[in-house]
Amino acid sequence: MKTLTTLLLTLLVLGGCSDYESFDEDVSFRVTCKFNLNALYEDRLTFNQEITSAKRTSTNKNSEDAVYKVKQSGENLILNGTRTVIDINKNKQLIPDSDLFVMVKTKNEKWKWMMYYADDFEEDPVRFMMCYEV
Repeated sequence: MKTLTTLLLTLLVLGGCSDYESFDEDVSFRVTCKFNLNALYEDRLTFNQEITSAKRTSTNKNSEDAVYKVKQSGENLILNGTRTVIDINKNKQLIPDSDLFVMVKTKNEKWKWMMYYADDFEEDPVRFMMCYEV
């Protein structure tokens, strides 16, 4: 029984490693983002090779992982996903296929990307996070 358990654990570890390596091969670039310089938590966005999707993870355990569709607009990247709207009566509405964020490339040496809310981006951009490439 002990041998069977050891064999199963070995296969599980090896199987997980090969999945991680294949995921690594499909990565175009990664950025680490913070709300501000002193923010406790960091989010990481990993873009696939074609830059058509991005996965967001966070060091904040209360934040759920998210996957976004990515559209390119010049040098900007538009992250598209499901918008959650909660009204004053706590009614929750999910709006699929919504532009959520716009990532703008900067000339800053460390903070290469600024992420803005997509709402009113053209008229009145509001920064969400600042990001550096890893």
